[in-house]
Amino acid sequence: MNFRENLQNLRNSKNMTQEELAEKLDVSRQAVSKWESGSGYPEMEKILLICDIFDCTMDTLMKGKISLNENDDRKSYEKIYNLYSKGIAFGVSIILLGVTVLIGLFDFYRDETSVIGILILLICILIAVPIFIYVTMSMESFQKIKPQMPNFFSDGEITKFNQKYAVILSVCVSLLIFGVVLLIGLYGTTEIDVNVYDTPIFPVTILFGIITIVVPIIVYYSILKGKFDIESYNHESNPTKEDNISSKVSGVIMLSAVFIFLALGFIWDLWHIAWVVFPLGGVLCGIASTIFEK
Repeated sequence: MNFRENLQNLRNSKNMTQEELAEKLDVSRQAVSKWESGSGYPEMEKILLICDIFDCTMDTLMKGKISLNENDDRKSYEKIYNLYSKGIAFGVSIILLGVTVLIGLFDFYRDETSVIGILILLICILIAVPIFIYVTMSMESFQKIKPQMPNFFSDGEITKFNQKYAVILSVCVSLLIFGVVLLIGLYGTTEIDVNVYDTPIFPVTILFGIITIVVPIIVYYSILKGKFDIESYNHESNPTKEDNISSKVSGVIMLSAVFIFLALGFIWDLWHIAWVVFPLGGVLCGIASTIFEK
């Protein structure tokens, strides 16, 4: 494989004609035709511009092997990752929305259990769980078919996404901090009764409303960030024994958290504090993952 074939494959992968490429490079169509026929080479300035247009490195363009099949692999890889990130983020947002609605309704129904809120939360869970199962199984099926992937992404693409990710993460974290500050501020100006049922919890509802918006965004972009780590993908497609154990332990922890949450709510009517089990479960999953990784 050489420059002329690489250039032709890159152009075809973008459904770009020789005229269109020549226009982008500010050269004649005959010049592009000569490059692809091997009867001429572009100047260094044009080579760098070609790398920028097709998001590839100079080494890959001049010495590497770029095939149409590789481009198809990249398209399918990005498609499944986009589906997975959107599905997980959407499922998380649905569940958080159900929790927010439950907490909000609890503020209006103090003397009786908010059956409507509980039903809404259960419906949200029923919607989210099939989505989680579908996108997860789709990703696992793809990993079985394509257990190893070459590194498609150039340093420029990775750097560009990381910069965007840093900005989005900074904004989201700032919003979460703002929500906590707002919670403290609202409770600071609210008369708190000894009896929790006489204390307004609308500040908590506002905080969870912010969490419902912010957390799915963080989840979405965090998963997309993993798309650029081909090495981790290849490792996950061929998991070790420790990875399998860690995954099962994390699943047990989060499933237990759901049962504890429902038990605290239905049996002891502690819906206003039962949500604590989910962040606690997340922390325990992180600890388990770290232990098994080591």
